Amino acid sequence: MIADKSYDSKDLRARLRKRGIRPNIPTDERRKRQTPKRGRPIKTRPSYRQRYKVERCFGWMDNCRRLVVRYERLVHLYKAFCVVAIILWCVNAILK
Repeated sequence: MIADKSYDSKDLRARLRKRGIRPNIPTDERRKRQTPKRGRPIKTRPSYRQRYKVERCFGWMDNCRRLVVRYERLVHLYKAFCVVAIILWCVNAILK
């Protein structure tokens, strides 16, 4: 599981390991700093970089209002519109 440092807690890490899930959460430094540390956390595994792809996909989904607001109550209709949105993104990428 890849998550932000806002999810960093010993309890969450223990529950994930108990289920056999390997957490990839950067540690949140508990001590107070005079100036906050900026940028991407240093102490992460290489798989943390994959998180960018997920965040980028969420950004693309924000362009489709129907998916953001979720007008459909039925799951199969929502999934169908997700597929249509992905097809449109792929076609736009090919045509560029």
